[in-house]
Amino acid sequence: FGSSSCRSLGRLILAMAPLWVGVFRSSSLCWRLGSRRYGRGLAGRGAGSRPLGDIKLEGQTHEANLRHLERCRQRGAKLETYFEKAVEKQGWRSETVVVPRSAEHGGDVRVHLQTPVAGVAERLPLVVWLHGGGMTMMSAKDMSGANFLASVSARLREPFCWASVEYTLAPEHKFPQAIDDMIAATQALAEPAMAEKYAYDPAKIGVAGISSGGLVAGHAATRLSSAGLKLSFVSLLYPMVDARSTISREDFGDIPTCPASWIDWSWHALLNADDAIEKPIPEERRREASLLFADWAKLR
Repeated sequence: FGSSSCRSLGRLILAMAPLWVGVFRSSSLCWRLGSRRYGRGLAGRGAGSRPLGDIKLEGQTHEANLRHLERCRQRGAKLETYFEKAVEKQGWRSETVVVPRSAEHGGDVRVHLQTPVAGVAERLPLVVWLHGGGMTMMSAKDMSGANFLASVSARLREPFCWASVEYTLAPEHKFPQAIDDMIAATQALAEPAMAEKYAYDPAKIGVAGISSGGLVAGHAATRLSSAGLKLSFVSLLYPMVDARSTISREDFGDIPTCPASWIDWSWHALLNADDAIEKPIPEERRREASLLFADWAKLR
């Protein structure tokens, strides 16, 4: 991998984004949590059985939304037990790395680092991966992400390492805590000693994220660049972009696996205080979190 090849990896991740959706939907481990294995799942079937759709800003108390969110998180947690199996099946070795950080700055950050089982003669690129979940659920033990990145590696016909970051979720943690988590993890992964231990090249690090992971990756990339860490690529797959109502929300907001009512609540849970989640998001706060107002020039 030269620098151009590393950028090709980033472009390929973007180009194969539609395949991620295919992997996600065809797998029994998707937002529906596989009706064959896990029953009704997050999307549910029939009236009254759509946990994600039960989370909404209007006509419901904050406490009720938290109960519905906990149900969704419990169902989503079932995915974690299959993460290691997916990683092993795809030819990677997984190790959990704990990045130390003071409690004052958010505490330690857990990173699941995957390296090829087969030995390689040269230092490999590293993809720092951020899972999806609306900023309110799912975890770094992301089986669909593992399957997607395996498909990217097969298409590229080159191995690479990848690290899945366990960033904090709302409403327990507000913006920009998750971005702080990502920055701490990536800076630690860029340390020469860490790169040497796991046989990747600290000069060939790129970031990629899906949905809420795209939001985190985008903001983290601009801040990392400002701090002097040059990334080889930034690949944002179907990212959460802005808390305002958009055309895409109007066109696709009734998809059971990603209902607009849940996404709206998640934005509010991320940006508003707990005692004001249902209130309008302040404009200054919305702009702060929006990728539309990120300083992308810093990545040039």
